[in-house]
Amino acid sequence: GANDLLGVVLYVYPGSPAAQAGLQRGDIFYAVNGQSLTIDNYQSLLYNDAVTNFTFGLATLSGGQFTNTNETKTARAI
Repeated sequence: GANDLLGVVLYVYPGSPAAQAGLQRGDIFYAVNGQSLTIDNYQSLLYNDAVTNFTFGLATLSGGQFTNTNETKTARAI
């Protein structure tokens, strides 16, 4: 019943801003620009033409539980 979402990086183009930021296939993120992803806000956070940089809050999956790693990676928008 939760509205929280997670994102998973499926592919990173070599030389792209995401690659330069250190994002890798399989990275899990739970927040964008300091806001947790939810069913209600993910589109405005991920598909916002006014945003020039995206800061992704990363998480890990272990034992069936997602855990905030307190790590962020910032990539410029293209």
